[in-house]
Amino acid sequence: MMKKLFLLLSIGLLASIGFAQTAPEGELQSAYCQVDESSCVISTEGKLYLDYGKIAIMQLSKPRVDVTVLSDSGRIVSKRHFFIERSKLDELHQLVLKNKLWKYNYTQPFEPNTTISASSDDHKYVLKFTSGELQTLAVHYRDTPKEKNVVKAYQTVRGFFEQLLQENPAQPEAQLIYCSCAETPFGVPDRGKTYYELVADVGKAPKVIVCTNAGMENETKKEYPVTETQVTNLQLMLQRMDVSDIDGYNQDDRLMGGSLYRVYMEYADGKKINATWQAEKPRSEAEKAYSTILSYLYRLTK
Repeated sequence: MMKKLFLLLSIGLLASIGFAQTAPEGELQSAYCQVDESSCVISTEGKLYLDYGKIAIMQLSKPRVDVTVLSDSGRIVSKRHFFIERSKLDELHQLVLKNKLWKYNYTQPFEPNTTISASSDDHKYVLKFTSGELQTLAVHYRDTPKEKNVVKAYQTVRGFFEQLLQENPAQPEAQLIYCSCAETPFGVPDRGKTYYELVADVGKAPKVIVCTNAGMENETKKEYPVTETQVTNLQLMLQRMDVSDIDGYNQDDRLMGGSLYRVYMEYADGKKINATWQAEKPRSEAEKAYSTILSYLYRLTK
């Protein structure tokens, strides 16, 4: 009987050791948390777009926080980003250690027809560390789990992100006063640059200018009046895309022929966004910005 009891105790001890988790080592590399309708991501690494379509991963000088607000249907309402000091991310790491959150890794199984996309019903965070046995710490549930410490763990991380959003509120964007997209073909006879540009200087009537074959003998240029509401609508579209993220993008794959593309914007506060590329596989965000501006300005001329 004693041997049997000792065996059971030994199995129980082995089980607790086998499933026990140790505190995460290394630095906190990235963090994600769902706060109501907002998805918040803290990143310490970014993508650097090089020539010939190559992408390099670089260490950011400051952690970047991306905030995406979704509607009930999953549509993106707004996107923005801001930067924080590394010490702020270390503060979150200290919360993990102090509250021993590594003990409460928990993911509620999804129903077969349940979508994984974030919504206000989600209670979720994911923390990733650079090294150690525990590289990823996560909590994700919708219905309140029986384990109260899981809820407390989420509330701890959520509280950090709520404070972060309160300390860095969304700032009203200055008025869009200029926006253009241009294509310059190479190696095509009698074809010059074609561009669409929106000119909306403060205090002046906004207009769209369309120019084809700029600088050539067969150049054509026309102007079309637009409304301030139409200017605002374009600005909101670009804001939802977080188009400022492509500022400074410049990819040149040195292609034979092809076209050089450019998007350029100016705001009333002096902010400028500029991106250019001649690439076989350009950055998708840049292509999306170009097609959005082109299609919208084209519709305003019809």
